Amino acid sequence: MRINGFFVILYISIILLSVMTGCVSDNQPDKTQAEDDPAPQFVPVLNLQNLPVRIPVSGDLTPWKQAEIAVPFESKIIASLVEPLMEVKQNDVLVSLWRLSQKYEYTPINLIAPFDGIVTHYKYAIGQVVPANKEILTVINYDNYKLTAVFDSRQIDLIKRLNKAFIKMQKLELEGYVAEVLPGDNQVSIHVPGADIGRVNFESVTGYIEAGLVSGTFIPDKYFKDQDTLRVRVDREIELTLKRFGLSDSLALIYPNIPDQERIFIVSTK
Repeated sequence: MRINGFFVILYISIILLSVMTGCVSDNQPDKTQAEDDPAPQFVPVLNLQNLPVRIPVSGDLTPWKQAEIAVPFESKIIASLVEPLMEVKQNDVLVSLWRLSQKYEYTPINLIAPFDGIVTHYKYAIGQVVPANKEILTVINYDNYKLTAVFDSRQIDLIKRLNKAFIKMQKLELEGYVAEVLPGDNQVSIHVPGADIGRVNFESVTGYIEAGLVSGTFIPDKYFKDQDTLRVRVDREIELTLKRFGLSDSLALIYPNIPDQERIFIVSTK
């Protein structure tokens, strides 16, 4: 009987231990779920006054002056005073032609250089017939270049004529200025002196425009992770997409403004 009593007590102890172990196990957090649902990443929000802001810019750098020369009627080349890559001065005669029609066949027409530059895209010889509206040659002035770029309307509001612009072309660091702002088209033309560039017809470049002192909402730029937008949640209730449209050192100027918040948390950078 003592042996049977011992086994009864042992059996009851095992049952109690199993129940207690199960309860403890049920109360343990699900590590897999915790890993799949990490804690939100909070971002500080800074509403600051008069910070120097630069606006990123990218586009194609092209000569400021470039003229494609053609005539609106069929003609024959009777004299050629230029050749490819030849330098010309404003008002120099480039090519003489005859208009091929019964009325004007023997009336010569001179094509004149519209400005100082270099002759390019000239492939005709004396005696050849040029179709109407066909480009005969191009004159390019490499003294100055332009970069035309499109911006967000809020960026356009910050950009003013004569703002400084800094352009990077390969290993060159170039300085220019905003020559024209077209709010209706959201376009800006940047003038870049060509002294250090040489002869370049087309080059993709990047840089930034100095927009001056700006007041607004800023967050650390590192949270954008090379993206221009950031999906965030405010007070865990309102979700919105932030747009980065300017930089001030390590801070990103954002839109929309968040004036009454000290922090937000990230939903996505996509």
